[in-house]
Amino acid sequence: MSRVLGAGGDGSERSATTFAKNHERSRYVASMTSANPTHRVVVIGGGFGGLQAVKALARTDVQVTLIDRHNYHLFQPLSYQVATGGLAPSDIAMPLRHVFRKQKRVTVLMGEVTALELERRQVVLRGEGAAETLAIPYD
Repeated sequence: MSRVLGAGGDGSERSATTFAKNHERSRYVASMTSANPTHRVVVIGGGFGGLQAVKALARTDVQVTLIDRHNYHLFQPLSYQVATGGLAPSDIAMPLRHVFRKQKRVTVLMGEVTALELERRQVVLRGEGAAETLAIPYD
């Protein structure tokens, strides 16, 4: 069953600009080999839709990868509170890795999605350097 999910509407579907450190990426790629018996799902965007999709999928027997350009989820309905000094910016932004810290089958990556290779079932990411790319497989 092939799925590529994306969050929409809140601007989180925009591409990300940085990756996790090299050792984290190599560990991630090694865990996503084709020998892995569970399904692999990629969710693009850590907005409201992306968070809900990952939370729902985290309760199933799938390996979920969340890709976003930021390492946090911004609760935009309270932005006016920050602008008026009622809240600190850290009060409306939650790190994505913190949200899913107890979910062993959820991996959060930061990067810019440059392509969806449908025939190869891969999501291609680009890091800050133009030569730095990573292909994330999905089922």
